[in-house]
Amino acid sequence: MKLNSNYPSLLFLLLLVLGGCNGKKSGASFTLEAENLPVATNGSYAYVTNTLKEPIDSVLITDGAFVYSADVDSRNIYRIMIGDETVVNELIFEGNGKLLYSDSLGYRLEWPMDQSAEENLNIALRNFRGELEEQVAPLTNQIIELGYDRLRAKDDQEEVNRLSLQMDSILNIKRAVFKEITDRYYSAHSSDAVAISVFREVGFKDEADYVEKYNVAPSVVREDPLLSKWFKDFSFILESSAGKMYKDFEMDDSEGNTARLSDYMAEGQYLLVDFWASWCGPCRKGIPHLAELHKKYGNRGLRVLSIGLSEESKADNDKAIKELGIDWDHFYDSRGTGGDTYGIQTIPTLLLIAPDGTILVRTSNPEDMDSVLEEALEH
Repeated sequence: MKLNSNYPSLLFLLLLVLGGCNGKKSGASFTLEAENLPVATNGSYAYVTNTLKEPIDSVLITDGAFVYSADVDSRNIYRIMIGDETVVNELIFEGNGKLLYSDSLGYRLEWPMDQSAEENLNIALRNFRGELEEQVAPLTNQIIELGYDRLRAKDDQEEVNRLSLQMDSILNIKRAVFKEITDRYYSAHSSDAVAISVFREVGFKDEADYVEKYNVAPSVVREDPLLSKWFKDFSFILESSAGKMYKDFEMDDSEGNTARLSDYMAEGQYLLVDFWASWCGPCRKGIPHLAELHKKYGNRGLRVLSIGLSEESKADNDKAIKELGIDWDHFYDSRGTGGDTYGIQTIPTLLLIAPDGTILVRTSNPEDMDSVLEEALEH
């Protein structure tokens, strides 16, 4: 499961106080007018955030409307949030637009009809999304439908083969269309914020592929907060993949107790580290298998350590430890230092570390440890 979003309301408000809450700025060249917003939003604030949902500014909603102005900024993508809801996912501070709401369509942006994509990058963003929707989405739907047809024809091998060939053909067309669109927009907007949106849309085979493409991306892409965070996280993942040396870190349980990962390393012992949380279903589901490994190998050279992350409080973690009968080493990492050190984005994440500090396995499935432990400790 994904770790809880780092969006604590008190911190959010504190940053706004420190950063200022001006809805209108003198000499501004970008303006967004909101109209017909839900009555329930009156008296609340529309928050302007970066792509990491970190607060940049805010404006008060009055009578279902607000006017927000700022200096032109063609190199960043912003979001608009009302409460916990992201009502605008991509916004560039350029041109003048309107944010409208209706029960049938929800929130939507509108831009002057007489503005072109060259004059307003938001229109370029809209055109990019529109081309994907018009040209790529129908091909995706065709592939899905053919997949269902193939399932229904599972007893007719000749028909299955025919449908598979048809799916492959459409998939190749889809890839070509998608590449043409993304290459065209990426090339035309390599120095502005549209490139950020295109880069996020491209998709990547794995962490290594992302890191490789990010390293050669235009500076406007590499400066985006969200894409930069992904790069950092994926780099940490690659640095802690199988075959790499483990990285030490210090944990603080919020009650004055500290520990380092290296404290649990002992000569001649393997260390199985389980990053988990009490609210995480897959984490709890994997505990019985960890218990089996602890029972089977605990006296034969294996030490198990469960590290709690992303909890409301240490008490929640402690309660789950009792409920689940965790009788091996455990520690609550209140600051999430371990998660940062190892670039953990989903939990559970498990590491198996050899006595010499080499990471043998990085996985989300405790059963992936079985064969490695069997070979290491049963021979």
